[in-house]
Amino acid sequence: MGLPAWERRLRRRLWWAMYSEDKWRSPLMGRPPIIRHNEWDVTDLDDDDFQIDTESLTLDNEAREALHALQFQSFARLSCLADEVQHRLYSLLAAQRLSSNFPESLETARSLLARLKEWYSQLPLSLRHQSKPFLQKKQSNCLHSTYSLLEVFIFRALLRPMVRSAAPPRLIEEPQDSLATMVDEYIAHMISAKEIDPVPAIDNDTGNAVLKAAENCAATMLCSVLRMSYDLSAF
Repeated sequence: MGLPAWERRLRRRLWWAMYSEDKWRSPLMGRPPIIRHNEWDVTDLDDDDFQIDTESLTLDNEAREALHALQFQSFARLSCLADEVQHRLYSLLAAQRLSSNFPESLETARSLLARLKEWYSQLPLSLRHQSKPFLQKKQSNCLHSTYSLLEVFIFRALLRPMVRSAAPPRLIEEPQDSLATMVDEYIAHMISAKEIDPVPAIDNDTGNAVLKAAENCAATMLCSVLRMSYDLSAF
């Protein structure tokens, strides 16, 4: 189309921003993604896509822009993995197939967790949680939050076939009862030992290991949120 190089770079960055928005809104809102697997062909971002006029930048600003570029590229790759998590665990057909199939759920989760750890191993050192200046901590919070969030989604799907589903609560049809009475009855029903069995549907060593790993994942996510409490704007 004869587009200048700067505009091609801009369009590529905009595409990956739109793609990432779609892939994270899908699991967070519980809806299918809009962008389909076979309807796009934009290649991965690289350093050339972030060329800027360095003559007008100070050394500090140049370092800041380089860090933003690294973060954006890493986030785009993580967004591709978020799409795979949604497709393999939360799409309609996947959820129907896996919700009662623990062995297949475990196999799928293991492969996704391996992909997630591979992504982290390829993360630039400047974006990992280490002893670093405040600026770098601020830039890496987004990546570590979304990394932990994907772990939560994977374990959430893995726990589906492990826990017996409770019977749905009865419909409240007595309009003459007071609101307080209806709420008390509803709570009593929900916490009834008869209705909710705390014992996992799969009681074996593998199931116990999964539950322990899920607890560790939840603890990691909580710690991540607590660490960013000093800077909610970064979150």
